[in-house]
Amino acid sequence: MLDLLETALSKASGPWLELRLHDRRTRSISVDNGRTESARTVRHCGVGVRAFVDGAWGFASTSLLTVAAIERAIAAATAAAKAASVAKHRVGQKGAHTPADVSWRSGLFMTPSTEPLSSRTLQDKIDLVMRTEALVRAAGNAITSASCSYSELVDEKFIVTSDGARVHLRDDKPELRVNAVAGRDGDLQSCTEASGKTGGFGELFARRTPEQLAERAAKMATDLLRAPFVDGGKKQVILAPDVVGLLVHEAIGHTVEADFVLAGSAAAGKIGKQVASDLVTLCDSGDSEYEGGAGGIVMIDDEGVPSRKVTIIERGILRSYLHNRETAKHFGVEPTGNARAFEYDNEPIIRMRPVRRRWRRWSTASKTAGCWPVRKTVRPTPMPSSCSSSARPTRSRTASSAPCTGAPPSPATPSRCCRRWTPSATRFRGISARATAARASPPRSTPAAPTCAASPPSPAAADSGEPSAGIGSGCHEAA
Repeated sequence: MLDLLETALSKASGPWLELRLHDRRTRSISVDNGRTESARTVRHCGVGVRAFVDGAWGFASTSLLTVAAIERAIAAATAAAKAASVAKHRVGQKGAHTPADVSWRSGLFMTPSTEPLSSRTLQDKIDLVMRTEALVRAAGNAITSASCSYSELVDEKFIVTSDGARVHLRDDKPELRVNAVAGRDGDLQSCTEASGKTGGFGELFARRTPEQLAERAAKMATDLLRAPFVDGGKKQVILAPDVVGLLVHEAIGHTVEADFVLAGSAAAGKIGKQVASDLVTLCDSGDSEYEGGAGGIVMIDDEGVPSRKVTIIERGILRSYLHNRETAKHFGVEPTGNARAFEYDNEPIIRMRPVRRRWRRWSTASKTAGCWPVRKTVRPTPMPSSCSSSARPTRSRTASSAPCTGAPPSPATPSRCCRRWTPSATRFRGISARATAARASPPRSTPAAPTCAASPPSPAAADSGEPSAGIGSGCHEAA
């Protein structure tokens, strides 16, 4: 396919050109309450063409994989760029910047894959979905409904440009999603557990098997039926990594995409300024640095640019935006490899890749009312009597290296076990949510001693800047 694109490119003259052949095969299977709702395979394949003429872009595409069809798309994209350039000059609008220079990497790039998706037949995948859904329905009498779906994206891309890109990329992204609905006395609660990865079945089920996903979904939906409601008001909150990832993705990730910045986002003009606590470091990377097979892995972006690690926020200071070749030239920096197009007939736009938030470990001076970052969570279990409290808001256990040795707090003293015990199922005024409220802190002037004594991190560890895993601290990767 590279030969096809290079032949078409060699016959064109004049403008800067980018040709991207994208062959996407999508497979999806859905089972609902023991019945197969859908099982389909779709192929979407074609060539997208971008032309740059005198400060303006033009785009066209074709689904025909012939030299003649690609030449017609080149002519259409070039004509569109010329028309856009004339219109900009007529109204006095400033033209776009020429794409920034790139140190190209050529050849074949494939995401690592253990047990490739092609190693299982369509029937194998249907059986997987049906078996997983059946496990949810069989999990208990409270389960009233269950569903399970499997999907996979298999992408193959070929990218050539008139200034030197020659790239062949292969990328597989599977996902399994399980939903359970539990009911009792007219109350319905639901929970969805999912695993989405880049790679094969080995990566997809590296952390949790289908059986574990089914068990977790059913258990959480059932637990929510008896979960207490949280009173409104200001609370201390411990966020699960997936919630933190969602907030970082939406509130920060999109805000620092350079095309949004040029359009006037809140991050405009903030480079070098403090935008967050100095405990916060936020990175965007095309690779999966801490755990293999992250869902948003991008080895080469859709301009053919090698992806590289970008430190967006460093100890609270905004250091970089996310760039394509055009915005990199505008800001005088290197492209970061963040140009992405969903399918062949979409233009590449700037979008984030796996985003990680790295916390510095809290020092004694930065602790909040005796609560340290939670290290690891395990399955909900009853609280031991030594930490019991009639007012405790807790239902699930958080493991720590130190045993719980504190005596029960007095009614006048709020429980300070929040670093070791957090609720796994809490309902916020009728809205189901997984977990997170701890009791309000005592006044800073009279902090209560924690009843679950676990050693805080040493001052040396507090300033190490190394990532730490777990809810409320550590690195979370999100697509």
